[in-house]
Amino acid sequence: MPPATYTVSLPKPTPKRITEVFEKIEAALSAAVDKNSSLPAISMNVFYQDEILWSGHFGSKVYQQPEMKPNGSTVYRIGSVTKVFAVLLMFKLYEEGKIASIDDPLSKYAPDFTIKNPYTNDNITLREIASQMSGLPREAPCLYDCNTTSAEQLALLKNRSLVLPPWVEPSYSNLGYGLLGRLLTENLLNQTFESWTKENILKPSEW
Repeated sequence: MPPATYTVSLPKPTPKRITEVFEKIEAALSAAVDKNSSLPAISMNVFYQDEILWSGHFGSKVYQQPEMKPNGSTVYRIGSVTKVFAVLLMFKLYEEGKIASIDDPLSKYAPDFTIKNPYTNDNITLREIASQMSGLPREAPCLYDCNTTSAEQLALLKNRSLVLPPWVEPSYSNLGYGLLGRLLTENLLNQTFESWTKENILKPSEW
């Protein structure tokens, strides 16, 4: 039998010890955002059982225009949250039996992928990439001008090397998640990562 689950409702009004935490969060976020900050605006909600316990919006939506305050309808760039989508893809393919093990090397499912590993004779695995422990370089060879195909990127990667041995220490890699998302969808599903994300995450979430 599955373990029992329990739902506990918070007392009303919200207990003082919780509101004091919210006050500390508000002070910290307010201090982090100012007109000279590299963080121009931030919004945060704290939920409990689908109820918003606290909501805060700080900074300005437009540089040096403090009157342009963010609010509950402000749309932010999703940024690296999309890395979670690549991991969800990996586990979905594992659940469907298209991936035998997340400890398989990426090259098992994308035979054209190869990168020099001066540290070990092993190929980097799906788990290592998803855990930011693969030792892959931070960026793709094209850096920020990546209007290229996967085949073109893979050809460039053959001349690149890992920057760290796998599992030595976390090494942030945008490249790793790009490989995970693009190569798995293209090789196992014959579609793009963008189309898979729309079908399986954005549309069901009504985004």
